[in-house]
Amino acid sequence: MRLDEKQLDEKRPATRALWLAASPLVLLLVVQIFFSPRGAQSSIVPPPANGEPRALIKSIVVGGVDRLEASAAEVSVIRAATSATEAARAGTLLYAQDEVKTGGNAQAILLFLDDPVVRDNEVLLDANTRVQISSVFARAGKILAKVKGFFKTKTTKIQLGVVGTEYELIVSPDGSATMTVIDGEVEVMKGNFSPLETGREPIDRWEGDRETNFVRAVFPTATPTATPPLYEEFTVNAGQVKLIEGQYTLKNRCQQRHLFQIQSPPNLPWLQLPGGDRLEISAGQERTINFAIRIDATNVPIGVYRGEIKAPCLDCDREPGCTLGGLFLRVEIKVVAPNGGQDGGQVTTTVKARKLETVTLAPDDESLSKSGAMAERVDSALRWTNNVILAAQPTYPARAIIPRFASPEDRSRAFSDARRKAVLSDDPDSQQTLGDVYLDWGEGARALDAYEKSSQSAPARQTSPELLTGKGEALRLTGRLEEAKAKLKQAIDSNQQWVPAWNALGNVYLDQANVARDKKDTTSARGYLAQAREAYMAAAQSPQ
Repeated sequence: MRLDEKQLDEKRPATRALWLAASPLVLLLVVQIFFSPRGAQSSIVPPPANGEPRALIKSIVVGGVDRLEASAAEVSVIRAATSATEAARAGTLLYAQDEVKTGGNAQAILLFLDDPVVRDNEVLLDANTRVQISSVFARAGKILAKVKGFFKTKTTKIQLGVVGTEYELIVSPDGSATMTVIDGEVEVMKGNFSPLETGREPIDRWEGDRETNFVRAVFPTATPTATPPLYEEFTVNAGQVKLIEGQYTLKNRCQQRHLFQIQSPPNLPWLQLPGGDRLEISAGQERTINFAIRIDATNVPIGVYRGEIKAPCLDCDREPGCTLGGLFLRVEIKVVAPNGGQDGGQVTTTVKARKLETVTLAPDDESLSKSGAMAERVDSALRWTNNVILAAQPTYPARAIIPRFASPEDRSRAFSDARRKAVLSDDPDSQQTLGDVYLDWGEGARALDAYEKSSQSAPARQTSPELLTGKGEALRLTGRLEEAKAKLKQAIDSNQQWVPAWNALGNVYLDQANVARDKKDTTSARGYLAQAREAYMAAAQSPQ
């Protein structure tokens, strides 16, 4: 018997019949902000044929109302390849150096495309803001970044380096800037920064070091060569901090999807990898990820230092016949005497700001000032971004997800209230409510983050069947089906009568049946269908 889509869907309860499409996003986010001039002209042009898209316009909000498209005066895209301007539409793909500009009554949400399901990275643009995709160089405007992984924003005077955080940045035409951390931590560096990034092409890889079964990788260089150097060389001035963008390219040569973890050199604690994270690579696929190296030579003597960046495979040993150990990159760091300020990216002052702290640079001020964030500043940031976020959401809950709210209005009120309490007091109930809202919207990665914060704030919740079920559903939305199954079984072990966990477990098995069918593995697909049926029956027969 052939397993087709109709047969699979018939096994799912009616409320679980449609799949949720995952939203695309970015690991390395670089954006350039300018003052929005008025009176821009519009002409429709096709996207450039060369290069891959870096981001897309997820949502457009005009006058507080979600729109599928806007006029060029409201939201426009300026193509780097042609300098032509076109009116923006939701879903418009953005390429390196493209610009997005919002008018006086319009806002937008940009979604970045590197590791989208896991990272779910977004940048919200307020009215009268202009951003450039590729490197962040701010002239004027207001954004709020919600990111996982490395995110960099620059002006002529400051650079922000963050990992897994949320913050608002306001840049005025006079060059002054105010950055407020909503969640996480931001490193603000003052210096002289250029808006331009030097383009570099990747060089060929040499697959060596077979004794450890690691695959060697290199950063892109300006001049491709057939044989990469023994070490990738970097130079930093003694007493200073330097950020260097780079790439890993890794091919999974095994027959199953595997998980890798990027690690800094253990012998060089002053070399860190903002954005270094776990990543999954499908069987037989090659994946390139962007990240940054942060070299803090503040207290490092002049000299030459060597080490290895590694990305070991965390689960390759579970696959018979898979001998892949991971990826390595040898680095050589030259710490030299200061060059008298000739480096355009030289950092002169570094300030770290944590949650609910503000860093300010006045127009003619040579120093950064840090202070506790004023309640009015935080509320202002939450208010304008809430308006954008809520206007862009559908009135219905994501399908194939158990609804958590009686109506869209209840959900919106819960989001605004919970987000403020979570920011101001790390309230675990509010974090769980945020997780429920994000899950209802189909944003699995963001829901999982909120649930994790809730359980960290209140460890007793870690065994709660409600929270475990939420985590399981969020993991399923991000495609991590085995982890989702484990969480849902843990919820069921905690409460055998917990209907939502049984129902969600049935959805996971049904997903696995679809995956097996796509691989033409009908035997496994039938097995997963049988397990899905058992889970749904357990939910239907539960007295709760």
